[in-house]
Amino acid sequence: MTLKYYLGDYQSKAEIFLTGLLCAIIFFAAAPQAQAGTRSKSAYNQTQGINAQSGTADAGDVIVYTLSYYNSSNFSETITFEDDIADVLYASDLVNLGGGSLQGTVLQFPSVSVAASSRADKSFSVQVKNLPANTQDTLMSNTFGNGVDVKLRVTPPPKDGTVKGAFTAPATGVAENTALVLAGISTLLYVAASKIRLRRSRV
Repeated sequence: MTLKYYLGDYQSKAEIFLTGLLCAIIFFAAAPQAQAGTRSKSAYNQTQGINAQSGTADAGDVIVYTLSYYNSSNFSETITFEDDIADVLYASDLVNLGGGSLQGTVLQFPSVSVAASSRADKSFSVQVKNLPANTQDTLMSNTFGNGVDVKLRVTPPPKDGTVKGAFTAPATGVAENTALVLAGISTLLYVAASKIRLRRSRV
């Protein structure tokens, strides 16, 4: 009687322990794992063929941004690449989304599985706008793990200081008015002289 009681009590405790262990396994398996990898970003000036951060981008230059994630853990990870490119869009236009989609100012890419000790990359391209000479912000900044700054060259003003398409009024002043008066007098004198010669030829 006593032995059965102890066996039954032991069995109940064992069932409780196994049930708790199973619940813990299910919980930790379902919980999202913290990403142990490293995010990084680079920029390449495709037009000039240089690292975009080592030079100055001109209007029309194509900049290729590459987002990278290195999985340094011992297990596979599912990664979603998202990049807020608000400052990039201020000075450039998207020309290649690289399979992503733009939601407001955030460029999103479909989730990918990254194996242990492996890297995944996503790239997109922009074309630098023609920035007027009075542009204050001449730096295209962005962060994905690390910061990336691309210097921009503004369009210089014309050497004569005029603006294309602007109306330029004709010059006026004493010199210009005197020239017009003298030209009028010369014309009148010429006409008068011609009439005198014509009368003399008829006499």
